[in-house]
Amino acid sequence: MRYAFALLTLAILASHACGQIILPMGNRPLYPIPVEIASNVPAKLQGDASLSFDSLDMYFDGGSHGAFFHRNDGRKLILFFPHPGYWTLEARKNRIQPVAVLIERNEKQILVEIMTDSKLNQRLVDLIDAGITTAGHTHEKLDILKRVRESVSKRSPLKEIADRLDARTGDLKNDEDPFGGVNPFD
Repeated sequence: MRYAFALLTLAILASHACGQIILPMGNRPLYPIPVEIASNVPAKLQGDASLSFDSLDMYFDGGSHGAFFHRNDGRKLILFFPHPGYWTLEARKNRIQPVAVLIERNEKQILVEIMTDSKLNQRLVDLIDAGITTAGHTHEKLDILKRVRESVSKRSPLKEIADRLDARTGDLKNDEDPFGGVNPFD
């Protein structure tokens, strides 16, 4: 269901300019996604709001990831980490991970990119920090949550995504052998 949700989201998004995913001057990523931009903290994440980490899953679009959280009001929050094919050339060159939130507005799902160094970005980092210190996560889940936090805070690519970037040029790596040197037909 999460994979269908991501594909549906990408198909119905409204067209808006964006930070690291789309730039209005024609500096578009390989696979443009129209999104909105946010920097202010919505009321739902203010005050005594809290997040409880659930999982990090990959979407079937070539490597984007979603971090799934439960909010204390019973709703979900999905942080979307698009794979490098969606990034601008500048973002790939500088290895700046775009981060967005999937929301529903007027019965449509919208992808909203979170601006770096914004109040919203800092609030998400604070909420994730609180989840790290208060929740009883397994060692593996805690490690994943810390990597998600690092990516939101510093915009460093998630390990799963960084592995697809050439460290020197920031270009996407071409997988010469998708089967990892093993003949799947033997």
